[in-house]
Amino acid sequence: MAKLMKYFFVIFHLFSLFIVAMNVEEIIPCVDNSECHKKMYCKLPKLPRCMAHICKCCKPGIPFIS
Repeated sequence: MAKLMKYFFVIFHLFSLFIVAMNVEEIIPCVDNSECHKKMYCKLPKLPRCMAHICKCCKPGIPFIS
């Protein structure tokens, strides 16, 4: 019984670490929008933009901020 509990405990913690790792965003530094287009890909309809010197995926209606 104790071995079974250890097994589920380990599986639970590995699963939790996997979920947390999926939610981490990569921070890509930039100076202007052209750098973001080279360094990252965004799912449509979002576009890569440089905001506060960090590349982010934004909706098309948001103005360019360098």
